[in-house]
Amino acid sequence: MLPFPWKNSKYELQILSQPEDQHRARYLTEGSRGAVKDITGQSHPMIKINGYDKPVVLQIFIGTDAGKVKPHGFYQACKVSGKNSTPCSQKDIQGTTVIEIQLEPGTDMTALVDCVGILKLRNADVEQRTKLCRSKKKSTKARMVFRVNVPKGDGFYDTLQIASTPILCTQPAGAPEVSKMSMEEGSVEGNQELFIIGKNFMKGTGVFFEETHGSTLTWSKEAELDTDYFQTTHLICKVPPYHDQGVFHNVSVDIVVRSSGKSSDPVPFTYKSSEFVLFQILPFFLFPVFLSYDPSFLNFFLLL
Repeated sequence: MLPFPWKNSKYELQILSQPEDQHRARYLTEGSRGAVKDITGQSHPMIKINGYDKPVVLQIFIGTDAGKVKPHGFYQACKVSGKNSTPCSQKDIQGTTVIEIQLEPGTDMTALVDCVGILKLRNADVEQRTKLCRSKKKSTKARMVFRVNVPKGDGFYDTLQIASTPILCTQPAGAPEVSKMSMEEGSVEGNQELFIIGKNFMKGTGVFFEETHGSTLTWSKEAELDTDYFQTTHLICKVPPYHDQGVFHNVSVDIVVRSSGKSSDPVPFTYKSSEFVLFQILPFFLFPVFLSYDPSFLNFFLLL
């Protein structure tokens, strides 16, 4: 069956204001999360039918996030009642919850969709009803689908349908946070294993060692992650070598964890100079002179 068009030679169904990009769906066990807002966050989606000027019902349901429009397996529309919200009704059509709003000539055949929320169904219930494989990836995005059936006068209808832009139905991850590290200093040679405990370490997370002078970033190096032990609350990485292996003093840098376009607060890390470099900062022939006066000088020097 061909998908329903959003317009034909007579009529056009138009989304005047798209829904917001992210709306956390309501679970069955919690109260209302409110109606879906529009992309500005100040109002709600707005729909209009052009070319038709008689009362007609606008149907709204939650569909899949991409491809051919069909009802979403894990999300349903739900009625959200408000003191001044648009009058609507809710019905079940073949297992899909549909919200209906009347389009009227008095409102220029336009509807403010401020009475529709999104409900998250329990995975176990959906899998039992549809026999979906438990391991199948479940999309957390959906679209609002708008449909009208315009009477043709001969008992048939012209059906117009249009889907919104995708909506992320989960709470977006916050910025990554570092709670504790297994060490706060290491050799300029790098290659030590660093354990980091925190949260919001999502797919694509990177750990960066950065050096700044004033407000200018002068060096940045991404650490190698051990993907076998990567979790959202902890990770293991390998400390990268410092760019100047010949430095003869300790160097302070920052560790920054980046994930999903967000960054953690910088955490200090100290690169410690290799003690062998200390022998190279003075000509070798000076050491016997110092040692002849005080043999303990060498021990003191190595502790610097």
